[in-house]
Amino acid sequence: MFKNILKIQYILFFVLAAAAAAGSSELAYKINTIVTSKNVSSCQFSVSVSNPRNGETVSSFRPERKLIPASNMKLITTSAALEYLGSDYVFDTRVYLHEGDLIIQGSGDPLLGDADTNEIKGKEQFWEIKAITDALKSAGVKSIKNICVNSFIFDHVLIHPSWPREQLNRYYAPQVCGINYNGNCITVRAGNNGKLWYTTVPETNYVNISSKASITSSGGNTLWCSRPPETNNMTLFGKCRSSTVDILVTINNPAMYFGMLVGEAVLKEGISVQGQGSILEKYCPEPGKTKPLATFSHTLEDVMIRCNRDSFNLTAECLVKTISAKNSTHNINGEWPHGLKLVARHLEKLGFKENQDFQLDDGCGLSRKNLVSSALLCGVLNNIYNSPDAEMFLDTLAIGGVEGSAPVRRYFTQSDYRGKILAKSGTINGVKALSGICKTDSGDYTFSVIVNKANGHSRGAINEIVKAIIDCL
Repeated sequence: MFKNILKIQYILFFVLAAAAAAGSSELAYKINTIVTSKNVSSCQFSVSVSNPRNGETVSSFRPERKLIPASNMKLITTSAALEYLGSDYVFDTRVYLHEGDLIIQGSGDPLLGDADTNEIKGKEQFWEIKAITDALKSAGVKSIKNICVNSFIFDHVLIHPSWPREQLNRYYAPQVCGINYNGNCITVRAGNNGKLWYTTVPETNYVNISSKASITSSGGNTLWCSRPPETNNMTLFGKCRSSTVDILVTINNPAMYFGMLVGEAVLKEGISVQGQGSILEKYCPEPGKTKPLATFSHTLEDVMIRCNRDSFNLTAECLVKTISAKNSTHNINGEWPHGLKLVARHLEKLGFKENQDFQLDDGCGLSRKNLVSSALLCGVLNNIYNSPDAEMFLDTLAIGGVEGSAPVRRYFTQSDYRGKILAKSGTINGVKALSGICKTDSGDYTFSVIVNKANGHSRGAINEIVKAIIDCL
C-alpha cells in the first residue's frame, strides 16, 4: 500500500513537472513570437518571468539588457523605502505656536493637501488650512508674529537636474520640498462666458497670471499655461471654448506656497500677522514640550499606494530624500545623491552591481538616465514577495482591469485576466514598461517587460506577453 502511494506521488510529480516544462516552453515561444513580430521589430525589449517561490527564471528575452524603465523605477524606490524606513513609518507635519510665531514643521510628506488622498479619506480639499485657522481660534489667538515654514528635512535642490526643463510646469514634474502641498501645484481655472475669465484654485496672491489666450466658438480647447522655472509668473495661451477648463500647473517654492495659503487664511479669520518678515522659511528645532496645534499624518502605505498604484511622481522623490534624511546626521537635509546611493545599496544587497546591472538617477523614473533590466525588477519583486511586507506592498499595485493607473486599469478587463495582474506601469516618450505579479492556476509569477524605442504597438505587445503568462502557466 505504502509503495503504491509513493508510486502515485512520483507519477504526480513527473506529470506536474512535465506540464510546467510544457507551459514554460509554450510561453517562451509566445514571447519570442511577440517581441520579434514586424510591428515591434525596431523596439528594444527586456523580458523576464520568474517563480518567486524559488527565484528561478521561467522564461525570458534579453533579461540582462539595461533599459530606461520609466515609472517602473517606483518599484525599486518603494522597495528601498520599506527597508530603510520600515512599513510602520509615518510622515507627520506638525504646526506649533511658539513665542508668538506660527511654526510649520515639514516632514517631507508628499501627500499633504493631496486631492486624491483627501477624497479617499473623506476629507474636503484644503481642509488642512482650515484646521490650522480653527486651532488658532480655539486657542484664542488674536495675532501672531511670523509664519515660519521649516522645510529643512530636505535640502533646497527643489528641481531634479535631469528632468526636461520644458516640462517643469507640468503636474508630473513638481518641485520636491520638505513641505509639499497639493502636489506642489495650483489649478488655473479659465472659462468662456462670452469673454475669457480666469482664476486659481485655491485662490491666492502667491502666483501672478496673465493671458495671451482667446475664446472660440468652434473646435476644441487648446488652453495651456506656461511657468518659467523658479518663478510663479504664469501665462495662459491657446483657445477656450468651454465654460470651464482646469489646468494643473506646478508652483515655485512649495514651502512658501503653503505658508502663504496659511497666512492668507489667517488674515481672513481676523488674526493679524505682525512680524516684519510675515512668512519666513527657516530652520526651527522642535519647540520642546509645546503641544502641536495641529498634526497632519500619512503612513508609508498611503504614500506607496499613490506611488505605485497611481504613479504620482512626487511621492517617489520624497521617499528618496526621506531615506537620505533618516540616514543622515540630525535627520535633516535629505538629498537626491545620498538617497540614491542608499537605494543602490539596497539593490546591491539583492546581488546586483551598480553600473554593471543598473544606474539610478531619480526615484520616479522621469529621468532618462535610469537604466535597469527586467531581471533586476523581477529580483526586486521576488525579494518583496518573500518578505514580511509582501501583502502590504502588493496591495499598493494597480489591479488589471480593476483600478490604478490607466495602462493597468483599462486593459486586462476580460474575465480570464481581470483581477489576476498586480502591476506597475511605466510610460515616458519612447519608453513603455510593465512589471508585477501574475496570479495563475499554478501559482504566482513575477514578471517584467521593458520596451525602449517604443512605438504605437508596444503597449499591445506588453499586454500580450502578460496574458501569455496566465494562459501558459
